[in-house]
Amino acid sequence: MVVPPSTGGATATVTAPRLSPSDPATVPVAPSSKTKPGQQPVSAPGTLNGPPSGNNHAIPLSARRAEPLDLSTVERRGQPNMPVYKEQKERLFGIPNAPSFHPTEEEFRDPMEYMRKITPEGSKYGIIKIVPPDSWQPTFAINTERFHFRTRRQELNSVEGGNRVNNDYLDQLARFHKQNGHNLNRFPSVDKRPLDLYRLKKTVERKGGFDTVCKGKRWAEVGRDLGYSGKIMSSLSTSLKNSYQKWLLPYEEYLRVAKPGVHHQLEMMNGGPTQPYTPSPGPSPAKKAQGQTPTSMNGTPTMQASAALNATINGQGSPPSLSREVSTQSHPATSNTGGFTPVNAGGGFTAVNAPTPAASFTSVNGPNGSHSNGATPQRTLDTPPSNNGQQAIAPHPNGVAALKRQHSDQLLSPDELDAIGRRSKRLRKDVPTVAGSNMHHSSHSRMAGGKAVVERERGDHNPGEVCESCLRPEKNKMIECGTCDSVYHMYCLEPPLKERPPFEWHCPRCLVGTGEYGFEEGDVHSLAGFQRKANEFKKYHFETLGKLHSPFTETKRHLDEADIEKEFWRLVDELSDATEVEYGADIHCTTHGSGFPTIEKQPRDAYSTDPWNLNILPLDKESLFRHVKSDVSGMTIPWLYVGMIFSTFCWHNEDHFAYSANYQHFGETKTWYGVPGEDAYKFEAAMKGEMPELFETQPDLMFQLVTLARPEKLRKAGVRVYAIDQHAGEFVVTFPRAYHAGFNQGFNFNEAVNFAPIDWEPFGKEGVERLRNYRKQPCFSHDEMLLTAGGRDNSIKTSKWLAPAMEQMRDEELVARKQFLEGADAESGVAPAEPYLGPRYKATPEKIDPEKEEEECICHYCKCYCYLSRFRCNKTGKHLCLLHAGSFECCDSLEFERYSGQNGDHTLLYRMTDDALVSTVKKVVDKATIPEAWAAKVDSELDDNPRPSLKHLRTLLTEGEKIQHDLPQLADLRRFVERCNEWVEEATNYITRKQQSRRKSEKGWRKGMAKQAELEERDKELRKVDNIRKLLNSADEIGFECPEITTLRERAESIADFQRDADAALNNIRSNT
Repeated sequence: MVVPPSTGGATATVTAPRLSPSDPATVPVAPSSKTKPGQQPVSAPGTLNGPPSGNNHAIPLSARRAEPLDLSTVERRGQPNMPVYKEQKERLFGIPNAPSFHPTEEEFRDPMEYMRKITPEGSKYGIIKIVPPDSWQPTFAINTERFHFRTRRQELNSVEGGNRVNNDYLDQLARFHKQNGHNLNRFPSVDKRPLDLYRLKKTVERKGGFDTVCKGKRWAEVGRDLGYSGKIMSSLSTSLKNSYQKWLLPYEEYLRVAKPGVHHQLEMMNGGPTQPYTPSPGPSPAKKAQGQTPTSMNGTPTMQASAALNATINGQGSPPSLSREVSTQSHPATSNTGGFTPVNAGGGFTAVNAPTPAASFTSVNGPNGSHSNGATPQRTLDTPPSNNGQQAIAPHPNGVAALKRQHSDQLLSPDELDAIGRRSKRLRKDVPTVAGSNMHHSSHSRMAGGKAVVERERGDHNPGEVCESCLRPEKNKMIECGTCDSVYHMYCLEPPLKERPPFEWHCPRCLVGTGEYGFEEGDVHSLAGFQRKANEFKKYHFETLGKLHSPFTETKRHLDEADIEKEFWRLVDELSDATEVEYGADIHCTTHGSGFPTIEKQPRDAYSTDPWNLNILPLDKESLFRHVKSDVSGMTIPWLYVGMIFSTFCWHNEDHFAYSANYQHFGETKTWYGVPGEDAYKFEAAMKGEMPELFETQPDLMFQLVTLARPEKLRKAGVRVYAIDQHAGEFVVTFPRAYHAGFNQGFNFNEAVNFAPIDWEPFGKEGVERLRNYRKQPCFSHDEMLLTAGGRDNSIKTSKWLAPAMEQMRDEELVARKQFLEGADAESGVAPAEPYLGPRYKATPEKIDPEKEEEECICHYCKCYCYLSRFRCNKTGKHLCLLHAGSFECCDSLEFERYSGQNGDHTLLYRMTDDALVSTVKKVVDKATIPEAWAAKVDSELDDNPRPSLKHLRTLLTEGEKIQHDLPQLADLRRFVERCNEWVEEATNYITRKQQSRRKSEKGWRKGMAKQAELEERDKELRKVDNIRKLLNSADEIGFECPEITTLRERAESIADFQRDADAALNNIRSNT
C-alpha cells in the first residue's frame, strides 16, 4: 500500500501507526477494522473504540433494556436547558444563510396552505427552516429504555470525493507495479522530500499530459506546482520526469488501453449502458476507445494491456506499437480538480465490514445502511486475505454483492425484510452479473436505440466458485485475483496464460478500479449509551487538538457552531487524519416507533393527529402521497436519525424529487447545506468535473449518499449553495430536486419524511424518468398514483393538476403501444438506429387481472413499474415495459419470436384498453375544464348579445354557484344579476295591478282609511309617467333584456297613446266650443 506524505497540521488520530513525514522509508501497517483475538485496540482521539452499548447478539432487540435517556440532559425546545442561538452572520466559505420562517398559530394550522404560501420564496434556496409557534411542543413518544439501533461507521476523510479518488488511484498503482514485480510501498523521494505521485499525475494532466510537458519543457512548472519552491534545477526536473516515466507512465498507458473494456464490463454488470440524467463533462472513455482502438489491427484492449504489462515486466518500457497508438490518440478529457488538493492518506478504503453471523434477535434499523464496496472486498497488498470465517459482503443471489444500503439479514426477520425491502426508499440494487473477464467492446444502444442485451446469468454461484469468463466450475488451471475473490481459467483470459505469473496477479477490473465505496456497519446502541459515547468523544476530540487547530484560547473556553463547522471540514479535507464517527441513520419507524405520538399508541394525545406530525403530514388531504396505495418506508412512513458530532449525510436529493420535512426532537445543532432545484443539473456537472474518475465507473454516484464536496468548490463552479443551522424543535424543509447535505454538531435525534403538495407532480414525473435512465427501481408507480387519485377524488381542484399529468401519461402509453405493435416512426425521433423490421405481435392483448397480478411488476431491464402494460416472457417469468419488449433478450427465443409472440412464449398484457384509457382520462379532463367551460359560456353570452338575457344570466349564475372552484367572473356576474333583479322588482310595481281586498268590517275599514289614503298618494307619485320613462332609461343603461322591459315599454307606449288621444279629444272639444 502506498502511503502519502503528511500534509502538515495535527497528527492523525487513527487506530494504527501512520507514516512519519520525516521518514519516507517507513512502511506503516494498514489500519484494520478487525482486531485479532487478544490484541488490544489502540485508542486515540477521533476513534470510537470500546464495547458497544448492550451489544450482546444473544439477546433479541425486543427483549433488550438499557438505562433510559434523561431528557433533561439534552437540548429541548421550551425547556430551561435550551440555549439561545444566534444566526451566524458570516459563515465558513462565505456561504449565505437560507431563510427561516416563523408562522403564526393561525398560519401553522394548515401545513399545505402554509407551504403554498412560502414555496415561491423558499424554493429559491432549496432548503428552509420553519420555527413553529412557541405553543407547539409535541411530546417525545420513544421509549428510550427499549430503543436500540445500529450505526454506520464513517471515516470522514473518505467521504470527500477527491480524497477517495486519490486513495483508489494509489492502491491500484501499487497493485499494478506489484503484478510487474516492483513494490511501491512508499513514495519515491525527490529533493529529499517524498513525491506525491497522485498530485504529480494531476499536475501533469492539467498541463496537457506527459508528451506536452516534455515537449514544452515544463517540468520546472510542475515542480513549482508541487511545492518545490525556489530555483528548480535541471536535476530536479529530470527527477520528476524520471519518476513519472517509471511509476506513472506505464500505468497510465495501461489505463488508456484497459479502462474502456473495464467500463464496458461494469456497464454490463449493471444491465447495459446507462442513460445519464445529465451528460458527463467530457466524452465517455469507452465511446472514445471504440472509435480509436482498431481491434482488427492491434487486438483487444486486454491483449494490448497485457502487452504493456509484459513490456514493463521485462524492463523494455512501452512496446512500440502501443506507444505509437497511444501517441496518436487524443488524451482523454480531464478536468481540473479545482482546489481539491488530493493527497493519499494511505491505506485506501477498506471493504465493507463483514456482517455478523445470523442471530436470533429481531430487527434493529431495518436496512442497516451498509454500503458495499463492490463485488468483492478489497484487501491491502501487504497482508494476506483473511475473513475470519465470515463472508465479507452479503452476496447477491446471482453472486454479485448488492450495493447501497443493504438490508441486514442478521437483524430483520424474513417477513420484515420482505416487507421493508419491497417498499423502501433505499431499495436493493438488483444487478445482473457479467459473464467472463474478457474486456471486449460491443455497441450497445440506449433505451430506444437498439437491443438491450444481458449477459449469461451465473445462477447461484458466488465469486470464486466459477470462472468469471466461461462460468464453469472446473478448478483446473484457475487463477485467483489477488485483490478480489474472482477466479479465471488461465486459458479463458485474453491472451491466455500458459503458466502462473511469478508475482501476485490482479484482474483488469481491480487494476483499473471501480471506485465503489460504502460505510461499514457499526455497533448497536441505546440512546443513553450513544449519548455518553458521543459526549465523551466530543470532549476528548477538542481537548486533545493541537494548538494549530484548537478553537480554545486563554480567553475562550467554549465551543460555538462556527468552531465545529470549521473543524468538520478540516477533518473531511485532511487526508492524514482518519477520524471515524458513527451515525444512526435510516432507522425505520415501523420497527422502532416514531418520536411523535401516534394514533395507534397514544390516541388521546392531541399531537397524534396534528397535521405537522410527520406520521400525518404525508397523508394530508392535499398531499398526493395519500393516493399511494401501500406504505413506503422513508417516504410516507418517517425514518429516524441519531447523530453525534461530525456524523454526516452526504449530497443527495430526495427520491422522486419529493419535498422532505425533517424535525429535530432534541439535541445539538444539525448544520445543513442546500442547492436550489434550479441548480441541480449545474451541481451534477460540477461534481463530475471535480471527481470524473468516480463517475466514469459509477454514473449513479449521486444515488449512493456517500460523497461530499466542499461547498466553496461548488460555488466556484457557479452553483448556489446555502446553509442553515437546525436546533431542537425546528423543521427543515427541502424542495423538489434540491440537493442537500450536512453534518451533526453533537448528539441529536431527528425524524424525517417526504410529502407531496399538488405542485410536486411534474417534479415527480421527472424523478421517475431519472430513475428509469439509471435503471433504479422507483419507490412506487407514478401512473398508479395518478389513476388512483382520479378514481378517489373527482373534485375540480384535484382534476386541475391531475388532468395534464394524465394526458401526458395517456399519450406516452399510447405511443409506446403503437411503437411496439407497429414500429417506431422515423420522424418521431424515437426510432432505433437498427429498427426491427420483422413480424409484430398480432394476438389480442390480455387483460391484467388485479386479483392475480404480482404485487410489484417491474421491467427486468430498466426497473420501472409496468402498471398500464407489460410484456411477459412465459419461459423465464420476466416482465418488460413496452420500451424494451422484444429487444431485450429475456430468453433463448429469437428476436422475431419475441416480437411476434410466436408459440405463445410471450404475452402482451394491458390494464385497460386504448379506448378505456382515453375515456378515463377524458372524464378527468372534462372535470378539470368545467370552470373554463362555464367562463366561456358567460363570455359568449356577453359577447354575442349586446343586451344579454336576464334569464340566461340567472341560469349561468346558478351553475356557477354550484361549481366548487374559484371563478373570477362569478362575483361580477352576481352583482350584475342582483342589479337586474332590483330593476325587475321596481318595474313590477308599474306592471302589476294591485288587488284590493274586500272589506271585512266597516270598523276596520274606517281605521285604515287614513293610512290607505297615504299609500295611494305615494303610489300616484310613483306611477307618474316620467318615472316609467326614467326606469326604461335605467334598463337601457344597465344593458340587459327581460320580459318586464318589454311589458313596461308597452305600458309606457299605451300611456303615451292615451295621452295623445286625450289631448286630441280635448283640443277637438275646445275647437268646437
